[in-house]
Amino acid sequence: MKEAPARRLVTAGGATVEIDTRFEMLEVASLGPSEEPLRAWAAASLGSDLPPPGRAVAVGTLTVMRTAPRRLLVTGEPGTRKPGGPGVTVTRTGDGFVRLACRGPGLRQWLAAYTSLDLRPRSFGAGSVGWTGFLAVRVLLHCLDDASFDVYCPASYGEDLLSQLA
Repeated sequence: MKEAPARRLVTAGGATVEIDTRFEMLEVASLGPSEEPLRAWAAASLGSDLPPPGRAVAVGTLTVMRTAPRRLLVTGEPGTRKPGGPGVTVTRTGDGFVRLACRGPGLRQWLAAYTSLDLRPRSFGAGSVGWTGFLAVRVLLHCLDDASFDVYCPASYGEDLLSQLA
């Protein structure tokens, strides 16, 4: 179980950024060259099909993000666990990441200054996910809606990124 949340609010560019550690992250990967084991796992464990590449879907209280071929990241409440399956590994990785919950007006333009992704709504709309550089750190960016993004970064960089954004 993760330690108590280290939460700080920072206003930057009209948006708020809050470090959130109150989630569990699971990496789910197909062991072979086929996505069929991953598709079968998603159907059995989540009752859902795979999201399209570069997209995220909500499945109950979980967020399922398709981050690479044959690979998913699943986030949920602390303590979330899912078993593996034939040809699929499930690795708990949540302690290695923090989520920077970014909320507020003008957020899309503000984030665009720190990343190379095209964040225009037609290119990176609600439900989009993508790996990108963010202040020289590789992060996973998830667009929830026009005024809400989650940035998943290595836990060791969370406080540093927040201080650079202040």
